[in-house]
Amino acid sequence: MKKWLLLLVLGLLVASVLLTGGCGHPKGLADLRPLTDVEKDNVIEIALNTSAAVEANQTYGVYTTKLRWVGIYWFKGKAVLWEMGYDTVENGLPEGTSEEFQFYAQVVIDFGEPPQEEIRVAVNPDTGKVANITRYMFGTAPTTE
Repeated sequence: MKKWLLLLVLGLLVASVLLTGGCGHPKGLADLRPLTDVEKDNVIEIALNTSAAVEANQTYGVYTTKLRWVGIYWFKGKAVLWEMGYDTVENGLPEGTSEEFQFYAQVVIDFGEPPQEEIRVAVNPDTGKVANITRYMFGTAPTTE
């Protein structure tokens, strides 16, 4: 009985890992598509409500946002980022783009006037899940959360 229960638990664990993408990272879009105005507003709101953005907003009190795309390839637990302008949707991905990339809307938030810090938040517009946050303090190297 114990052996059967152990096999069942292990089987469920393997199934859950496979269903969540294997390494726990939120899945992205398979390809780029135009976002509706509602989706744009939603991903911006999600990005502004991350702990990094809330903290920066408390420090600087002023921010601007812009929307871009980012392709993320997960390699050995690290995110390899390919950042693109939003107009990539109209132009299409370059031929030969690796199928390993997952695509996310990327909200770029500049804090301060003039900008002192930039936070880039990758969000799956279909699920609302945050895949990656990168912080840049102008004049220093970026950090990834």
